[in-house]
Amino acid sequence: MNYIIQTTAYTGVFYLAYVLLLRNREVHSWNRFYLLLSALLAPVLPFLVLPTVPDLPMLAGTVFNLPDITILASKKMPVGTSGISFVQICIVLYALVGALMLGRLVMEYRAYRQFLKGKFYVTIPGNIKVITNCGTGPGSFNRYIFFPGLEQDPDILNHEKVHVLQRHSLDIVVMKVLRCLFWPNLFLPLITNELRAIHEFQADRYGSETAGVAPYTSTLLNSVFGTTQFSLMHTFFHHPIKRRITMLQNKPKSRTKLRAIAIRSGLATAFLVAGLTYLQSCNRQPTPISKDVAVTNATGEIPFAKKTASGDIARMPKAEYELTTFLSEHIKYPDEARSKGIEGKVIVRFVVNENGEVTNPEIARSPDTTLSTEALRVTRLLPKWTPGLDKNGEAVRAVMAIPIRFKLD
Repeated sequence: MNYIIQTTAYTGVFYLAYVLLLRNREVHSWNRFYLLLSALLAPVLPFLVLPTVPDLPMLAGTVFNLPDITILASKKMPVGTSGISFVQICIVLYALVGALMLGRLVMEYRAYRQFLKGKFYVTIPGNIKVITNCGTGPGSFNRYIFFPGLEQDPDILNHEKVHVLQRHSLDIVVMKVLRCLFWPNLFLPLITNELRAIHEFQADRYGSETAGVAPYTSTLLNSVFGTTQFSLMHTFFHHPIKRRITMLQNKPKSRTKLRAIAIRSGLATAFLVAGLTYLQSCNRQPTPISKDVAVTNATGEIPFAKKTASGDIARMPKAEYELTTFLSEHIKYPDEARSKGIEGKVIVRFVVNENGEVTNPEIARSPDTTLSTEALRVTRLLPKWTPGLDKNGEAVRAVMAIPIRFKLD
């Protein structure tokens, strides 16, 4: 669930940057690349993290091991509770909707392939196949251009040739697949619409150069809407017509100005990606350390006067509350671990700093991720301790370790 929310948020940020910096600019090739990159990069960003150094690093040889705490639970799930969690149900429903959408996309492609069977076409330069009198179009998909009647308008033909040669159909297929995989993402349809508009701008620019702006604009205005086409096809009569005519009437900018726009927006995109990655890295949970971490002793006795960076610890940090009771009341045996019969010891390490705050919790040893997650969650809830003191009476930080044993009876 968090992954989908993150992906949607990142896509929204990219789309907002596009609207503010690039929409209706004449850098069509760059806009096309930016929108595709935004749609493809957003699902990857949640997995990117920067290597970070903790602000309070753990100190080797100064880990104080507290007594074991045992969390007991019955192997039998409570009455009315099934072994399937709410999250699992959501995942199944999410996958089911995505599978239905993918199935629909496959059916659309099969209908397109069925439509091509038995159709007579003429191949023109560029390995482009023109089909006339097919009852659909005018439009294009893949290597095919379609005309509903026998006549081929040369302006429309030149327009559709651009779609074919620049592989605009591939963009649409990629976006449709992404919308099947990430269907809750409300920004993907917006990006798809913008991509379609950019495809038309690119094709219109070429068509107006060959036929002239005024005649080509007249072709657009005099065209009859409501033609028949299939969903994957680029149709010549693509809305909104006002934006297409406005882009045609704009005077072409110099290459220097277009390059400057692309460079500025490219730098803004790079800073945006770097910023999102940095923020995500700052909020990520500490990486679990090796299972072979050494703790002071296995008996649960608290060592005395261990060496720290600032001197000898003369007094250990102390929780001004019953630690065992606090943890027993707040730790819940994870349902997933219980249903799978997972049990074992989780060792959580954390720092009690000079102010008595519990910071930098991390997993030193654990048999399962679900147990680790629960142990970390409760450790972050620990109230302040009385900080440890060195031999000079000054507060020092110390590294503590709590062994939490999850056991099923």
